Amino acid sequence: MVPTPPSSTAAGAVNQSQQLASREQTQFKKVVRFYEQKQYKKGLTAAKEILKKAPNHGETLAMKGLILNSTGKKEEALENIRNGIKNNMQSHVCWHVYGLYQRSERKYDEAIKAYKRALQCEKDSLTILRDLSLLQIQMRDLEGYKDTRHQLFILKPGQRASWIGFAMSYHLLGDYDMAFSVLEEYRKTQQDKPTEKQYAIEHSEFLLYQNLVMRDGKQYDEALKHIQMYEKDILNKLVLQEIKYELYMLLNQYDRAETILRDLIERNAENKKYYLDLEKCLHMTTSYEKMKFYDDLIEKYPRADAPKQIRLQFLTGEPFSNAVGSYLQRGFQKGVPSLFQSVKFLYSSSEKVKIIDTLIQTYLKNIVTHGTFDSLSNGNNGVVDEDIEPATTLLWLQYYLAQHYDYLEDTNRALEFIDAAIHDTPTLVELYMFKAKIYKHAGDFQAAAVLMDEAQSLDTADRFVNCKCTKYLLRANHISVASEVAGKFTREGSSPGEYLKEMQCMWFELDSAKAYRRLKKYGEALKKCHEIERHFQEFIEDQFDFHSYCLRKMVLCAYVDMLNLEDHIKGHRFFRQAAQLAVEIYIRLYDHPLSENDSDKNENADNISASEMKKYKNKQRRQQAREQQEKQKQIEADRKKKESQRNKNKDDGEEEKIKEEELVGEKLERSEKPLDEAMRFLQPLEDFSQSDLETQYLGFEVYYRRLKCTLMLRCLKRMKKFNPNYPKFHSCLMKFLMLIQKHSWTDERLKVLIEEELKTLYKHGRSIEDMNADFIEKHSDSLAHRIEASKVMLLLNPSNNTKAIQFLTTLSPSSTDQNYTTCSGIYESLRMGDFGQCDTQIIENYRSECHKLWPLANVFLTVQSQPQQQQQETNSTSPPSPYSSSSVSILVLGCRSSGKSLLIKRLDELSNGLHQKNFDEFIHIQSTIGKTLTLFKWKRKMIELHELGGILAPIWKSSYSSSSVRDNKIIFDKLIYIIDTTQATASSFVIEHLENIILNFKRNILIILNKYMEDNSMTQNELNELFDLKTLVSTQTQVNNHIKLKNRVSNSTNSSVSTTDGDINTECENITQTGGQSRIEVMEINMNEKNVMSMENGNDESPIEHYCQVSCQLSSIVKSTGSATFTLNDSMCTCILNGPSELLQRQQLESSKNQLHIDVQYQTRQGSLTFYLDKLIEQWLETIVQSTIIKQRYPRSQINLILYEEQNLAGEATLLSCICNTLCLTMLDANLPMKYAFASIPVVLHPTKGLLLLPNTKDELTSKTYFVIVFETTLNDVLALHAIGQFDIKQLNDAIELAKPVAKKLFQFYRNELEKRVSV
Repeated sequence: MVPTPPSSTAAGAVNQSQQLASREQTQFKKVVRFYEQKQYKKGLTAAKEILKKAPNHGETLAMKGLILNSTGKKEEALENIRNGIKNNMQSHVCWHVYGLYQRSERKYDEAIKAYKRALQCEKDSLTILRDLSLLQIQMRDLEGYKDTRHQLFILKPGQRASWIGFAMSYHLLGDYDMAFSVLEEYRKTQQDKPTEKQYAIEHSEFLLYQNLVMRDGKQYDEALKHIQMYEKDILNKLVLQEIKYELYMLLNQYDRAETILRDLIERNAENKKYYLDLEKCLHMTTSYEKMKFYDDLIEKYPRADAPKQIRLQFLTGEPFSNAVGSYLQRGFQKGVPSLFQSVKFLYSSSEKVKIIDTLIQTYLKNIVTHGTFDSLSNGNNGVVDEDIEPATTLLWLQYYLAQHYDYLEDTNRALEFIDAAIHDTPTLVELYMFKAKIYKHAGDFQAAAVLMDEAQSLDTADRFVNCKCTKYLLRANHISVASEVAGKFTREGSSPGEYLKEMQCMWFELDSAKAYRRLKKYGEALKKCHEIERHFQEFIEDQFDFHSYCLRKMVLCAYVDMLNLEDHIKGHRFFRQAAQLAVEIYIRLYDHPLSENDSDKNENADNISASEMKKYKNKQRRQQAREQQEKQKQIEADRKKKESQRNKNKDDGEEEKIKEEELVGEKLERSEKPLDEAMRFLQPLEDFSQSDLETQYLGFEVYYRRLKCTLMLRCLKRMKKFNPNYPKFHSCLMKFLMLIQKHSWTDERLKVLIEEELKTLYKHGRSIEDMNADFIEKHSDSLAHRIEASKVMLLLNPSNNTKAIQFLTTLSPSSTDQNYTTCSGIYESLRMGDFGQCDTQIIENYRSECHKLWPLANVFLTVQSQPQQQQQETNSTSPPSPYSSSSVSILVLGCRSSGKSLLIKRLDELSNGLHQKNFDEFIHIQSTIGKTLTLFKWKRKMIELHELGGILAPIWKSSYSSSSVRDNKIIFDKLIYIIDTTQATASSFVIEHLENIILNFKRNILIILNKYMEDNSMTQNELNELFDLKTLVSTQTQVNNHIKLKNRVSNSTNSSVSTTDGDINTECENITQTGGQSRIEVMEINMNEKNVMSMENGNDESPIEHYCQVSCQLSSIVKSTGSATFTLNDSMCTCILNGPSELLQRQQLESSKNQLHIDVQYQTRQGSLTFYLDKLIEQWLETIVQSTIIKQRYPRSQINLILYEEQNLAGEATLLSCICNTLCLTMLDANLPMKYAFASIPVVLHPTKGLLLLPNTKDELTSKTYFVIVFETTLNDVLALHAIGQFDIKQLNDAIELAKPVAKKLFQFYRNELEKRVSV
């Protein structure tokens, strides 16, 4: 709203100093107009012109402040507004502006006070009254709203909004007669209006609202007469018919209601409410009447599902069997994925479950045997092709059977049927989704996440599947991966987390909060809870603009519904769950405050050594520092972006939103008053979720810690009122009784009040021990009640918790609620110490007993902390594959284009009986982008080959590493790693892959050397020297090393290598073999395809950037085979590689051997001080290249390397190292076949400081002795050395040892840069 300029009358009443000349008055009106048009610059300019002549003019100062507020200058704006009020206390403009400012700050109470003060100065101002009414309805000040609307009605009786708002105020107060009278008087004034379309719509909405007022006032006769009288004027015929039949039913005119309901069913045969209301109209009581009624409706509407589902509710026995059988058969035939959900309500009856189980088992047997639902006495005789059910019928029957047994908690049978369905149709997304659901219900959240991710990969364009995958990943505590998966459907270029927050995606935030809580990251969990709370606050704020809009557009019924919704918006389940989670966390933080060292605490601290713990803490601190740095950069970038956008839009008048205080997880979890923060969430829970028992329990726990006896008593009374058998009511009551026994009362009235109220909660005269014993005896078959009884036992005897824990951990098959959720909660409570210090053997015994009941549950799996225990792991104790209990799951890894897809293709062909296929025939294979799953049978085993594309190399470790899965659960039975022997680039990175795999994967590993014995492949000696297989295998103790030639599978039309059936059988037998002791086996086969290198990050402690200034840009020159620009401190070089290409004739004559010809050229920049080193550098680098590149791969070829010195402010050592590293990066960028990568480190011998690693320019120029040391990747040998100056052998050896760790970090830098290139 825009403040109204002062009238001449008002101007005469104020101080003469506040009056403006006519020219300035005109200028002031322009200021108001500029503000209204959002031309803020012009408005400020005009205000300054006025203030030059009247610097103390209050209204101009106020308007200037209002404009400044719109441009985001809050403090300056408030100062100007306050100065304006001080200079003119009697101006309604100043007070109105102050109210507008407070409203923009969401301080509605202060704004209302300012508006009322403005009305004292100008009581008939329509603008102020209108603004005041909006704030009053926003704050639900209904009495004040009625008075304000009455004033507006008196001032503007000719406006429709005055009538409607006045009537609305009485309606909301419950004075329905007055509201109807006002509306009726207004309706009479509209009788002569023209019948335009817009008026007809608005008039129709007005009549519906008028009828709503009558129905709310329970004037049903008058409402029915009203709706009949104006039936022709109401355009929404569906709402009209529904109102009429509801009124007929309320007035007991069932025959008329029946007629309307039958018409509505004709219009929408799937609305169950119509059928149920029609039942009431016909007064049907017996099942026979209902069955006949619904049979007629089903015959009339054969395609409607609603009457068929309603009929199943009351039918029993044979009629139910026939009805549900026909319903299920139709669902199987049509392939309805939601069939089980449609009949899930029937599973509350055990009798009906037995009937359904018998039916579907019969259907399965008959379809498998005869191909039909019905059995035949003469086999298939008499069955025509039309009677045979299609193959999809069996598929959907198996799908339903899996859902059926999963609901009955028969996990094994559910997996059996879903595996059979997947085997028949391995590309159906729904099957993988439900298999994930089975594992989720079994407690195996890791396997469930893997399967849901598999389903998502089958249909990446389905948003629903993507959301499901995200939820399952969050449930498995993979928060970052879940964010990446959700990011596939977020705005490009934005952070997924920020986008989902902006879109108010509360299910994601809620599941993230739960995941953070399970990970004991309480600060992040609270941050998500506060974000959800802010969303609901935004919902409440967003209704402000609708108060005037709805009255103007005459959508009155919808407006009343919106007001009712907003009044109870915080009763929504999202807010309730988030608030309860926040209160639980704050209670825990109050009971167990975080110490300074808790941020570095590792959950498995007891299972790792002190050195590993130190490394872990250092790594965690560096990671937090990097995250904080990245976060600051992002915040700064966002700030600059918003500032530029704000400056750009100043003239457009886009007002800034209120800046919310940034939520910091660490600050939230270290709150000084956690109980006060808990009350922030508890208060709306008690207001809007009062009937929720968990709310009352949390309220009691908070008030118990705050010693609020009357509030605790209120929570106890509500718990007993809603459910007197609620388990937690007992423990809370016992805690309260123990508290008041120890409490010394100072207020006698309070003591009497509590004693009187306690009489309604329990029988007096009994001890707490006796009541707890009776409670145990009464609820002996309930595990939830046993938990609360154990808490009371612990309260009675805190020093001796053994009896309580033994009672708690006793599992009994007679318990009615002994389920996974309850038992896992007990196990976690024991581990967290909620029942005091507990013997680890007791916890382990309880875990073992639970593991027998739920063998797939992650939380109950054994934690193998010792290497010896891991090596003794056998098939009988190892967790099953997440895909099938009877299948072999194999993970296939390898660099890009190494032959993974071709191997899987060959094996799939073999499994289909193609033994005589010509394996020399070329097959076109596309590179795998992401993941693939291939299933086939081999010797009665189901083989599942899971291939991860080479482009996913950075996340390979998350698939095979036991540390990535909770409790060391190993997902895959075997791992295959494929190496292309003809393109073995960067062999050191391949070795590092194998080292990581051997250390982290505790099952069988098969290393395949592809394209072995091809013309351009490496020899046996070269392979052993290059990959150092014996050393690799020896890193795993008690592992057998089998290096033998198994078979060769060729994909090259030029190859003369053939394959026999026996070789293939041997290979498949080797691949499918599982069990026994962990071993590593090397297989050599032949599948010729181009190889692209991919590498994995190491786990070094700190990057090279911590030691020196280093940067790199790969592929910086477009028209080249490879190129790189590398910077080391104050030196920078660029290298270009061209080739391999055919040798020129002259060069062939000069070359005595048919080998690779390497030409290295080094060009200094103009004015360089190292020009004399040109030839030396070229010879030195050529020697290094000759020793690292695999020359046999390119006979009679040439490679040209050109190096440019871009900058050198340092000495010769740094420059030579920079040149050498640039050369290696260029060769890697060009994918040249190399035995190993190399890195150069400069070391100087300073006259006073001694040996200096990576010296700065000053120290290097001061030193007369330096070393340039070149390491190969394994760091076992020095590849090359260049030294100048006087030194001894000891100093040289010390320099080499000093440079080794930094060389390792430089190799890590190489990997990071190459992974960036591959990911792009």
